[in-house]
Formats: sequence, structure tokens, C-alpha cells
Amino acid sequence: MYLTPSPELVNLTPSPELANVARTASEHLFALLKPYTPKSPFDRLLVDDKFDAKQIWQQIDIQSQPLMSAIRCQVNKFEKDPKELKSIFKKAVNLSKRNEVSWF
Repeated sequence: MYLTPSPELVNLTPSPELANVARTASEHLFALLKPYTPKSPFDRLLVDDKFDAKQIWQQIDIQSQPLMSAIRCQVNKFEKDPKELKSIFKKAVNLSKRNEVSWF
């Protein structure tokens, strides 16, 4: 077995184009979650060049905390009453069958 030199690590090299795509994608995902996080202190994700990756992730974390809390609360309710979850799932399946909506 011989060791061969590896090519330049392209994935670890900063890329302004990739950074812009990541910022745009993050901004879009943030906007999609906004209706589910009415208590978020942000109207939009601030992603311009003044903000580094850590600051952007902090915004996302702050926005997601109320949503995660609501999800935990709902999961706890389903854990106490699994029949409710089955009922909701059955209704969703029946609705999708009537509307011929594919889940996958």
C-alpha cells in the first residue's frame, strides 16, 4: 500500500459563490418557518455581509426555540394519548385519498 498525495481540498477552501447560495437558502428556509414561529423576534433572517455564519445560526436558533417548544408539548400530548395521534393520522390519510394527494 502506497500513500499518494491528495488533491487540493476544494471543499475546505472558502467560496464566495457557495456562501451566497447558503445565505439565500437559509433566508428562504427562515421565511418558510416564519408562519409557524409567530413569537420570533425577527421579521426576516439578516444574512448580508455584516453577519458571519455564527450570527446567522444564532438567529435561526432563536427563531426555532418557540417552535421546538410547541413541538415538544404536542409530542408529550400524543405520548399521553396515542389514540389522538392515530385519529389525526387516519383523517389525514382519508383526506389525501379523497383529494388524490400523493404523500411521496
